[in-house]
Amino acid sequence: MSAPRTRFGIPGVISVIALVFAMLGGAYAASGSGGAKATASKTGKRGPRGPKGATGPQGPAGINGTNGTNGKDGVNGTTGPVGAPGTNGISPSGTAFSGEANGCKEGGVKYVGTNTTVICNGTKGASGETGFTETLPSGQTETGAWSLSIQEGEGSVFTALSFPIPLRAPLQEANIHVIESGTTTACPGTAIEPKAVAVGPEEPTLCIYEQFHFGIETPEGKPVGVGGAFMQANRSEEPDTVLAFGSFAVAEG
Repeated sequence: MSAPRTRFGIPGVISVIALVFAMLGGAYAASGSGGAKATASKTGKRGPRGPKGATGPQGPAGINGTNGTNGKDGVNGTTGPVGAPGTNGISPSGTAFSGEANGCKEGGVKYVGTNTTVICNGTKGASGETGFTETLPSGQTETGAWSLSIQEGEGSVFTALSFPIPLRAPLQEANIHVIESGTTTACPGTAIEPKAVAVGPEEPTLCIYEQFHFGIETPEGKPVGVGGAFMQANRSEEPDTVLAFGSFAVAEG
């Protein structure tokens, strides 16, 4: 049998010797020889926990999941029991009354049944039973329209203004105003919306508004008692045709 030197050669022998020394040195370190300590191998315990690190950034949101399918409709519930019959209604009966009662001023009819209902009579007019006023009440205004049209002739032209409801006192000429344009204190309206302001109690005011005139000079108003007035105007020299129209308002004080 050949010697180790013969089989491995000088390098092989050196390698084996180095391997043996390395193994012996590892065993020596593990056993604690030479004053060294191997805490992990001796005790088998961990060291104390280190401080908690800072919270990391939030991760991206996940994608939405798909919707689930709808559940099936439930079955219909059973029919409830039949309710008890209701009580019969009460037929209303009406009772007429007169005078100021049940919130009415001139009487009416009170119906009593399941509910109570009162129907009032209409109030009477200022003059009495018929409800028709014989004269224009104080503080009220009535309005109307006027026009005139003449093709030939000479001299002055006239047109009447009739009041549907007579005045309480005769109209005075000083309280008649003809308004071509603009407004005044006594006549604050227009031809489209005529208005008048009475001078005082039983001292009415008449405002005559011109919407258009041709062939005449500015007309003047003249009183005719309590039932109306008339307008008088001179023709212009050039045209033969006369055309004028407008509105009026008369107010009772």
